[in-house]
Amino acid sequence: MAHAGTAVPNKGDTAWMLTSTALVLLMSVPALGLFYGGLVRTKNMLSVL
Repeated sequence: MAHAGTAVPNKGDTAWMLTSTALVLLMSVPALGLFYGGLVRTKNMLSVL
């Protein structure tokens, strides 16, 4: 028998969390590439990216 206070995930909240996670990952990957690219010599920049 189900309890009266059973929590049900909200589909809108779940969709927003997945969307915001994807946006953060899309921002983080190029930022890390540019960060690590700045740590190497100029001639090696393209091989790092």
